[in-house]
Amino acid sequence: PKKEREDAPRIAEVALERIKSTLRYRKEYDVLAFHAPGMARKLMYHDTNPGACMYLADAGIVDKKDQPVLVGRLGLMMAEDAEQHEPIVPANHLRAVMFVFERLASSLRLAHGHR
Repeated sequence: PKKEREDAPRIAEVALERIKSTLRYRKEYDVLAFHAPGMARKLMYHDTNPGACMYLADAGIVDKKDQPVLVGRLGLMMAEDAEQHEPIVPANHLRAVMFVFERLASSLRLAHGHR
């Protein structure tokens, strides 16, 4: 219909901006580096990424499309008033989570024959 044809350029424009934004984000955070040998050790160990902890787990279940479900915790480690052995560094948590999502997405693409 006519309304859809009129909206098509705007929809395409918004979609293109989302793609560009995603590419900028991936470049800024150097997500391709997440695939370098030893990166898991670098991002997950406290001696190389102080204050980072991973609070994601494979739930051992799949969704309706047979994709794995990760369970994550929204809070960062402990309550603010809890005694802890080292300071929490939110940016390091975020980088570790981004690593897990990137590697998971890549693994799923490869498992389904995509490059």
